Amino acid sequence: MDKKIKNLLGLMVFFFLAIFSINSASAYEGTYDGARRFKCDKNLTSVTVTDGVTKIGKHAFSGCTNLKSITIPNSVTSISRCAFYGCENLTSITLPTNLTSIDNFAFSRCKSLESIIIPNSVTSIDSGAFDGCENLKSITLPNDLTSINALTFLNCTNLKSITIPNNVKSIGDETFRDCKSLESITIPNSVTHIGSGAFSGCENLTSITLPTSLTSISDSAFSRCKSLESITIPNSVTSISRCAFYGCENLTSITLPTNLTSISDSAFSGCTSLESIIIPNSVKSIGHLAFDNCTNLESIIISISVKNIANCAFSGCTSLKNVIIPRKFEGQIAKIFPKCKNLDITFTD
Repeated sequence: MDKKIKNLLGLMVFFFLAIFSINSASAYEGTYDGARRFKCDKNLTSVTVTDGVTKIGKHAFSGCTNLKSITIPNSVTSISRCAFYGCENLTSITLPTNLTSIDNFAFSRCKSLESIIIPNSVTSIDSGAFDGCENLKSITLPNDLTSINALTFLNCTNLKSITIPNNVKSIGDETFRDCKSLESITIPNSVTHIGSGAFSGCENLTSITLPTSLTSISDSAFSRCKSLESITIPNSVTSISRCAFYGCENLTSITLPTNLTSISDSAFSGCTSLESIIIPNSVKSIGHLAFDNCTNLESIIISISVKNIANCAFSGCTSLKNVIIPRKFEGQIAKIFPKCKNLDITFTD
């Protein structure tokens, strides 16, 4: 055999054995002493944090894809940004009883994490802390939590229910967006603000009770909640923002608050099962495409108090027949109701 060929074959065998040796290495446990980032490889399956460590640093275990378990002592009081980001095989974790804060994206993309209990010592959970934990089915939030920040549970697609603690005052932007398995949620009366897109894309959410303390519903807050059938908006709410209920295609009834002053652009666009609605006397403006494509809407009553109705507010409401509307809008009917061919209009003075 040619000497060059022999050398080539020998080199190939060497690389094969080297790769086999690496792949067959035993799983092992590591220890973490508080260094900013832990050196991990694919064979690291468990870690023990040294007692006395008070903080798990930024990106400490980020990308440890085979890490399955970690032991954290009670000396730890904070978990930093992206500390466990992308730990795809971490199935469970027990958080220490002295923990006070969980920073941005701390457990983001922990795709195998199924449940977690956050101790009552925690007072803040930062943005995106559990973003993309797609197998998270249950979570217990601490009693003293005052806010749930933006993106906290974004894309937790297996989360079915959650109870918001009584001290929470605000739910941040896109907090529960695309939690497609979420069926029910309890929002306490302490909540005054629900952020933009907070529940957008929660396709299995069938009903929700809004707290009487709520003052506004932000942009796209409940958009694409395709299973939502009915909702009562408390009288404390004075404005419904852009796309708030966009694409809620099974919404058949909605009660608008008596103190409502404005319905913004596309607020109920695509609510194809909505059959009737009464606009309260307090409303002053109805935005562009506010009820666009509500194809089953048959009747609407618009109060004399309404000062402005934008063009196309009721565009494509093909089943709309009975309309009661102030006479001052008589010259705008074609612009307000395009593609509505069977209108029976009663004007009021």
